[in-house]
Amino acid sequence: MSQGNRPTPEPASADTDTKTSSPTSSETTQSSGSTSPPVFGGIFYGILATIVSSIGVLALFGSRIPNQRLEPYFEAEYTVEFFVWIIYSAYNVDIINKSTGEPLNYLVELPVGNPLHFAAIPAAVLFFCGLLLARKRSTIKDGFRAGTAVTWSYTPLFAIGSYYFEFTQNGVSYGPDMQGAILIAGFGFPLVFAGLGGALSGAT
Repeated sequence: MSQGNRPTPEPASADTDTKTSSPTSSETTQSSGSTSPPVFGGIFYGILATIVSSIGVLALFGSRIPNQRLEPYFEAEYTVEFFVWIIYSAYNVDIINKSTGEPLNYLVELPVGNPLHFAAIPAAVLFFCGLLLARKRSTIKDGFRAGTAVTWSYTPLFAIGSYYFEFTQNGVSYGPDMQGAILIAGFGFPLVFAGLGGALSGAT
């Protein structure tokens, strides 16, 4: 038989080797993971943290001053505003006379114990929310960014509240210090405590 009629083996395709050794784009995406801040999750947990921490602060306040008279700091005309101001006071945000700028912190003036006990409530709630938001993150940096996503709703809520929960009497307005409400309660607390929780979650 003529050797010219024998089938010759085809050389291995270089494309086959390349496809075998190179990961697909979907595999690359899965291995790297998403590192963008969870905006919608941050909004949800920011609202949740505001509600839970506010309830906790008011519950502690009620347990510490059940039989004490609140006068001269409380009047029935501004019941809602008064209890909202207690929440702001937990963040060390002063309630001020908008005409004179005179500050007042109810948790310092009233016999309710150490004000730091009240501050510990939103700090703990924000820390836990930061842990939950960053549970899928694998680095400290990404975890911190995920945790601080609560500011998407936390900051606006406290800024709006400082404007909305004012009370005017005899031409004088009282309400939370807006600068403190934004920088301390709305931004500082979640940045520190939710960020710390997120960073810890990302590191473990």
